[in-house]
Amino acid sequence: MRKKCHLLKLGVGLLFLLLNSAAAADIALVTHPANPLSTLDVADARRLFLKQTSEFPDGNHATVAMLSKQCDVRRAFVTQVLNMSSSQLKTYWAKYVFTGQNRPPQEFTSEAAMRQWVAATPGALGYLHVSEVDDSVKVLRTVASEIHR
Repeated sequence: MRKKCHLLKLGVGLLFLLLNSAAAADIALVTHPANPLSTLDVADARRLFLKQTSEFPDGNHATVAMLSKQCDVRRAFVTQVLNMSSSQLKTYWAKYVFTGQNRPPQEFTSEAAMRQWVAATPGALGYLHVSEVDDSVKVLRTVASEIHR
């Protein structure tokens, strides 16, 4: 009896852990379905979104886009993936724009628009709340955040 109770507690504990992990993985890094990559490290995603590189790790060209500043998902993405505050990101891009070296990524005002762009653009890389993902895009990674929907 004691062994069954211990196994039940272990099973409930594992289920709780899995549910918490799934709930915490709120941001999905998404790409065009034809992209041959199956995963993308957060460090590589950061370099791409900050336009420090324009190639995926496999050498294929990447085009990135972000959601507008008003989106909760963007705030979480900037914190969790880019490891910056919104003001740090604004300063980062201001420096590059001022010197003419680079421009910030294209912005979309909604996750639906981002998803449509990614689905229609080979080499695209964007991000969505996991609840906005469908089979029109390919998920390369999910990232835990503090987004509550």
